[in-house]
Amino acid sequence: MSKKRTPSSAKKSHRNREGTSARRTEEVSLLHPSLMAAVLDNTTESILITDARNRIAAVNPAFTTNMGYDRKEVVGKDLRVLSAGRNDDALFATISKHLAATGRWRGEIWSRRGSGEVVPEWVSITAVQSPADGSVSHVAVFSDIAKRRQDEESIDHHVNYDVLTDLPNNRLIEDRVEQALAQAAQEGTQVGVLYVDLDNFKYVNDKLGNGVGDLALIKVGQRMRACLRDRHAIGRYSGDEFVVFLPAIAIAEEAVMVARRLLEAVSRPMVLKGRQEGIVLTASIGIAVYPDDGQSATELIRSAISAGAHAKKRGRNTYQFYAENLNLRAMERLSLENRLRDALDHDELEVHYQPKVELQGGQVVGMEALVRWESVAQGRVAPTEFIAVAEETGLIVPLGAWVLRTACAQTKAWQDVGLPPLRLAVNVSARQLSEENLLDDIVSILEETGLAPDCLELEITESSLMERAEEAITTLRRLHDMGVHLTADDFGTGYSSLHYLRNFPVDGIKIDRSFVSDIGRGGAMLAAAVVAIGKSLDLNVIAEGVENKRQLDFLRQHQCAEIQGAYFSPPLPAPDFAMLVRKGRHL
Repeated sequence: MSKKRTPSSAKKSHRNREGTSARRTEEVSLLHPSLMAAVLDNTTESILITDARNRIAAVNPAFTTNMGYDRKEVVGKDLRVLSAGRNDDALFATISKHLAATGRWRGEIWSRRGSGEVVPEWVSITAVQSPADGSVSHVAVFSDIAKRRQDEESIDHHVNYDVLTDLPNNRLIEDRVEQALAQAAQEGTQVGVLYVDLDNFKYVNDKLGNGVGDLALIKVGQRMRACLRDRHAIGRYSGDEFVVFLPAIAIAEEAVMVARRLLEAVSRPMVLKGRQEGIVLTASIGIAVYPDDGQSATELIRSAISAGAHAKKRGRNTYQFYAENLNLRAMERLSLENRLRDALDHDELEVHYQPKVELQGGQVVGMEALVRWESVAQGRVAPTEFIAVAEETGLIVPLGAWVLRTACAQTKAWQDVGLPPLRLAVNVSARQLSEENLLDDIVSILEETGLAPDCLELEITESSLMERAEEAITTLRRLHDMGVHLTADDFGTGYSSLHYLRNFPVDGIKIDRSFVSDIGRGGAMLAAAVVAIGKSLDLNVIAEGVENKRQLDFLRQHQCAEIQGAYFSPPLPAPDFAMLVRKGRHL
């Protein structure tokens, strides 16, 4: 039987040899230099060939055109000359592994063009073995996918953003709220959602036309977005309705600050293209707060919409919380704000002065100006209560200017009647620090009162310095050049960045009272550490809140420069402070 199969086997073997020979001939023809050159020259895709040592051996004309390299710039160079720096070692390891196993790899990489532009590319790499010596080269074909990426991003933008206002639409805003809720659940914070419904917007559309209405919506959206912080987000929910969400808020009252800024932004008269007279809109805002008012984005927005309906019933151009207890708190704060405005206008405020004492000599060397409020209707109002409201509402700016002017005038008056020259310390808030005319106001007050700049010390909280580093440093340097002393207040409770501290022109640091109060209760080393930091940077170190001799002795032992606190003297009205200084009271 084997003889009968022999002719068939022979024929089969012959055919195999012929097939193998044909394939080899085809491979040889494909590798023929003239044919390869024609392929390389006429394809529109970028092609690159490397040698066995991973150096670029050849590129086609399309490569030089598309990638922006002259042939001489790349041929003979290591392949990584094209690397954009975004491709990590893990990617290169994966490519090598696939090429070794299969001889092929396809995927997305970042390439650097001759212009320096970094672009995404789809690359197909094939390993080719030389028939002469068995060495392995690689052929890489590049396809530019930047245009495809742009198209994908454009589609994604249309899906997630409102066509008219270019704000996130309800789909995207709900997704972002859900993400904020997940983070808040982990961190134990709150999330605020504000539903903003424009009042009487139907009138604008009906009387002035949809075109004017569209322009108004665009303008309102821009204004509201401009008065929000970076971490806040706003979207157009539908029609004339917007949703603002505030992730990671500490207290619900933060939402009130934002709501009031939004109401002010919306209600400013706007002059739209094609119209001479201005249009005035108002809004009704509903506020809901996670976790009390809803556990999901849908629930929170529904609660905010319900609260917005109550705001409209109350007369529009106002805000309402979903939770009634928060509405009561908001009304109380609004009442306090109004009373504080009246207090500024009717001289209900007074400046008290707390002595600063030098530890080495024990004598008074300065004083901190502290505002006090004795309300005609309510009696004494705690500074912790009304200062917070002043910060939230922006009243801290005129209040701070009043304190500075009053204290500078009093200090100059004391100098004129022969009291020893003492340095006046005045607090500057983060809100004041962000004011463009802060420098001009301080210069004007010093000139008006006649107080020398080196008799003034500005105390700025550490967190305010860090938050507004870039915008504050120029102003502070100019003040420092004038001779004004600068102190980082509450040091150790904020960022505690020595890098920033060294770059700010501060003369001193003030140990926070919480560190001082811990002396004797296991927290003494924090106070000692702040003193050591100040001394190492050649800064004046002041400890506030010193209430007993044990704290005083500890600070003296660690060579703190100055102290203030109830142990020596509480803040005093101007006449009482002057009497203390005249008597030459010492530690």
